Amino acid sequence: STQSNMGDIGSAEEEETRTMLQQPVNQVRLTNVAVVRLKKQGIRFEIACYKNKVSNWRSGVERDIDEVLQVHSVFTNVSKGILANKKELMTAFGTEDQETVLKLILDKGEVQVSEKERQILYEQMYTDVATLVAQKCINPDTQRPFTVALIERTLRELHFTVKLSQTAKQQALDAIRLLSSHIPIVRAQMRLRLSCRAKEGPFIKEKLMRFEPTVESEEAAANFVMTFLADPGCFRGIDELLIQGTKRIGSVEILNPCVVAEGESRLDLTTRKHDLNEEFASVVISDGTVPTPAVAPPVAPAPRAAVSVAGSKRLTCNNCNCSFDSAEDHRAHFKSDLHRYNLKRKMKNLSPLSPEMFEDLSLEERDAFFMQDS
Repeated sequence: STQSNMGDIGSAEEEETRTMLQQPVNQVRLTNVAVVRLKKQGIRFEIACYKNKVSNWRSGVERDIDEVLQVHSVFTNVSKGILANKKELMTAFGTEDQETVLKLILDKGEVQVSEKERQILYEQMYTDVATLVAQKCINPDTQRPFTVALIERTLRELHFTVKLSQTAKQQALDAIRLLSSHIPIVRAQMRLRLSCRAKEGPFIKEKLMRFEPTVESEEAAANFVMTFLADPGCFRGIDELLIQGTKRIGSVEILNPCVVAEGESRLDLTTRKHDLNEEFASVVISDGTVPTPAVAPPVAPAPRAAVSVAGSKRLTCNNCNCSFDSAEDHRAHFKSDLHRYNLKRKMKNLSPLSPEMFEDLSLEERDAFFMQDS
């Protein structure tokens, strides 16, 4: 029986060795693959690339094709390892050169990504589109911009879908058209400055009226100079008008690509809750639903505006408890680090710092505070 057992063990080892020898030793297993697919002449062609390298190749960051492709071969099915034959390449591309076909598929093909990666790209594109809309549009009733969160939430409720094959700017224009039929939203106007020779000024101004500009200032000395507001879609027409009417001597420049209402209420958190509720109240979807307004963080009651001896109100910042003698100082304050610092303190329910206390802080302490929760 011992010899019988030894024989069984030996035959088992021999069978295992035979099984191992039957496995191919030169098989290339493709891992970490990003498949780029292109359909042409009814034939599907695929190439195997490294993840994250395709976008680098298309943006020009990576120029070595060996760092992009896993295999220098054109497939009809990468997962099954089926190669495209020369007849198929000639029919679809008019050439049998593999390198030419590989570069063509790499440049024009569609990248096949995993479901999780596609979802991440989709959410990122959605946020980019909502951000562009918020930057370019305003509420015509208040002349103030909408928040990104409000735009994104409204687009989702309107079932707006983004396409990864198009740019965020193209889809932002589609989103604006969709939103304009449901909520009060318009493109913010641009502030432009037009200048040309004085003798051509009346002619240019007359032709300019068809774009319905809002003239802010006009000068006609040595040169004719006009500052006005116009819709962004009119800029190309205004530029062409100036080129033809002045024989390329005149010029038009953009002073502000997006004109919105300015003032303390845009930044002061004491009025933010009221502004948000007004924005949400004006947003009514076609089916009658209204988005739920966000709850602003609790803040302390704002002090009353300071009153001078003469009885007229001075310009103040309720957030920082500061007052100003001129509108210029008032506007400059809202762009200062002190105002940003106190805004963040108010979000944390902390009392504001005075200008003297803020100046005593080191740059490291300021940067560390700004970096919190960011």
